[in-house]
Amino acid sequence: MRKLLFNLNINTFIILFLGTLSIGCGLSKKMHASKKPEAAQMVTSDIDQFWSSFDKDNGKNQAMTYESEYLSKGSAGLKSFIKLRIGNANNLTKAIYENREQYENIRTGSQALASKEDEIRSYFSKLGALYPKTIFPDVYFVIGRNNSGGTISAKGLLIGVEMYEDSDMIPEVVVHELIHYQQRYYFKLKSFTLLEQSIKEGSADFICELVTGTRPYKEIYQYGKAHEGELKAEFQQIMHRKWKEGWDGWMYGGAKEGRPDDLGYWMGYQIVKAYYDKSEDKKKAMKDILTIRNFDRFVRESGYFEKGHLATALR
Repeated sequence: MRKLLFNLNINTFIILFLGTLSIGCGLSKKMHASKKPEAAQMVTSDIDQFWSSFDKDNGKNQAMTYESEYLSKGSAGLKSFIKLRIGNANNLTKAIYENREQYENIRTGSQALASKEDEIRSYFSKLGALYPKTIFPDVYFVIGRNNSGGTISAKGLLIGVEMYEDSDMIPEVVVHELIHYQQRYYFKLKSFTLLEQSIKEGSADFICELVTGTRPYKEIYQYGKAHEGELKAEFQQIMHRKWKEGWDGWMYGGAKEGRPDDLGYWMGYQIVKAYYDKSEDKKKAMKDILTIRNFDRFVRESGYFEKGHLATALR
């Protein structure tokens, strides 16, 4: 489930990296972000436009209909999503044809997203209180080709609504992506490691929990708690693997039999939580988590892999 909802690949990672690099360089104005949570726009116009094109196509699966009635009329966020995820109208039409029931099942929830705005804005304010340097981008709710639940671009947060039959999950997803928008990590693109990527994703889950009281996709956290010792030992052996060396079972697919996908999220969460819990100054800890320069040192300072340290207070 998680692999589907956060279906990232190397190109996705590069996009996320460039986004956080730009923010770190002080280009928030160019990235359509504000220091005021109330200034962020919640854009749902693409949802209405999609369903208009869906109805007009009426099951004929004509790419020209989706091109003329949806993609070409899209918001700035949808335009970015086309480049990053959809590609073209043929790709979108094929996905709708192959997953029509899934699309139909999200219709009611997607059309009610405007009702989530107050909840999302309250979370924006909570994050701002935890981390005063938070910047707040526009949020675009779009419908794509069933391959991405969320990403960021220079236009803001892009949420692929078709991935969520339960629209109640979407505010958490927005917060997760908002946290990515704050991260100022400077990876070497040709050599970033499983450790770095795990902390990037795990920190977003951890801070999301601080803000919302929960986090998406509890299965991996339940499994991790039950198998913590063996997972810690395994992760320490492979945590410096580069992307091309394989992250199977830890990030973005390739799970071993009997284990959930994407346990790197869980491991990154544990490391970040350990660091945060032992820090007396929580605001400084929050800044440290979002601006890591040396990941190995961060892990050492967390104390997570020290003998006898086990996860606590996991729900």
